[in-house]
Amino acid sequence: MNKNIATKNQPNNIVFSKTDGLHAALNMIPAFILILSGNLTAGIAFALGTIPASQLGVAPNRKKRIVFSVISCVFGLGIIGGSLVLHNMSLWLAAIAFFIVAFVASVIAAKKPIGIVMLAFFLPALAVGYSYSPSVGLSLGLVFILGSLWSGLTSMLWPESKIQNSADGAKAFVSSNPKIYGVLLGLTASVALVLGTYIDPVFIGWTATSALLIMRPLRGMVGLRGLARTLSTILGTLLAIITVQLDLPALVTALLISLMMIFIIGTRLSRWYIVPMGTAFLILTLQLYEEQNINAIRQLGYSRILDNILGAAIALFFGLLVPLMLIKIQKHSHTKAGT
Repeated sequence: MNKNIATKNQPNNIVFSKTDGLHAALNMIPAFILILSGNLTAGIAFALGTIPASQLGVAPNRKKRIVFSVISCVFGLGIIGGSLVLHNMSLWLAAIAFFIVAFVASVIAAKKPIGIVMLAFFLPALAVGYSYSPSVGLSLGLVFILGSLWSGLTSMLWPESKIQNSADGAKAFVSSNPKIYGVLLGLTASVALVLGTYIDPVFIGWTATSALLIMRPLRGMVGLRGLARTLSTILGTLLAIITVQLDLPALVTALLISLMMIFIIGTRLSRWYIVPMGTAFLILTLQLYEEQNINAIRQLGYSRILDNILGAAIALFFGLLVPLMLIKIQKHSHTKAGT
């Protein structure tokens, strides 16, 4: 067994997989060339686009690698859908649409894998797309699709293996009571969307994105993800603010972003939440690199931190506090019925 891979029962805090790290390095080739040639926006966007597929790892056989690549394209489709459809709706109509999609996805996930794909990729991507105009969202979504396809292509370089990937990650999206969880998830999405719009009118979907990336059916997992993802994202945001202010040369920027990608994907199996740090760093660097005003850079960075804290708080409320309240109410009713 590869010692770089964390065991299922006792994952290490930080573990680096050479396979995942090399896969990330190959995925970064187009992004590195783009950044080096001065197209930093396109380069970082492409690097971000490879993350959904890279996080799934290199599947044991080539047929499954194609499946992983296609599944990852759903994230790009979600961004396009969020920008083309939901962005043009009124806030309250969009909130209702998010609730419906979240509820339906939760119910389907209990029966079919497509529901898990909707929960893991499509739903948070809708929230990302909601922040962008149709033209920007379409471009960003297409970049994510290209990144997913490129990641699938580079994964074909590895020989096939008989070792099967663990399905534990997919199971984390399936609830034992999908309808109740669907309601809680729908409320998380819609409430985060409404509050996020008022808190951050520039990137109106990021609070919902943060909340949906944290929300899971298991209360313990929600609590851990709420704290860990928030801290990881704050660290990535602060690193981006510092990096942008340094005004680094293109070569140094390309190397820095490449190393960040290799690090976060190579450590994707770690217990610590490292990938959110990298994605926050890349996204904010993408948004800030043309900004010359230091105060504006810091203000946008702090707004993104607030988005993530608010999203985490909403996820913790509906994913942790409300289920505990429901359990107490249920126990109280059973006690009264028995007396």
